[in-house]
Amino acid sequence: MITSTSAQRRATQNRAPQNKAADKAKIERYKKELEKKKEKYVSDFVNSLNVDDFQKEIISQKLHSYFEKKKTLLMTEMKSYKREELLENLDATHFLDIKDMVSEDTMIKIKDILKNKPKEKKEEKKKKKRKHKADKN
Repeated sequence: MITSTSAQRRATQNRAPQNKAADKAKIERYKKELEKKKEKYVSDFVNSLNVDDFQKEIISQKLHSYFEKKKTLLMTEMKSYKREELLENLDATHFLDIKDMVSEDTMIKIKDILKNKPKEKKEEKKKKKRKHKADKN
């Protein structure tokens, strides 16, 4: 029998969550939502490129495989310096085979999107602001 309130708190803090099925369902929904966002992100980016359909498909496949490999590396338990080294290697080597197939400008855009520097979105926001200001006048 637990008599003190602090002992009762400790006992309840160490228990496993009671609703594991609901938690698993939430996690699955979250994963599906993230997958949809990733699909939209990749498709929007690939559609913004000035390349033919074949190149778009190749770039799309490479981006998907890149994100899967990166996810695997991030989920694997290892020393942080080793993980950083492997991620840098992945960034440097994953798109080498399509480098000859696409223009330098396209490769720069691919590298930028890997570093989370989407320039088009900033430009779109500026255009929307300009349009909104013009509509007000």
